[in-house]
Amino acid sequence: MTERTELKRDEEKPLLSHIAELAMRLRRGLISLFLAFIIFFAFGYTTININGYTIPILYPSLFHSLADSLILFFIHHELPKGMKLLNLNPFDPLYASAYTSFY
Repeated sequence: MTERTELKRDEEKPLLSHIAELAMRLRRGLISLFLAFIIFFAFGYTTININGYTIPILYPSLFHSLADSLILFFIHHELPKGMKLLNLNPFDPLYASAYTSFY
């Protein structure tokens, strides 16, 4: 390392610069979380064939989104045989999709 970067590293920064850096990191984290939520909640996937190759692509779909596909996978593979899943509230599927999109 050069002497100049050593001096810059050893300097103490004021409190406001630490708070500004924290705000910038929080902003980046929230924006990336929001983008991931939008992708998993509002987009589904389909396949197209180009020159014999099957390529999956994203397309806008609220009712067949990536989160819904994951929920259906869990229902068909983790729910014991002979049991049915009941929706007690009309918004339960939408809430489950949003909850899955965040995780």
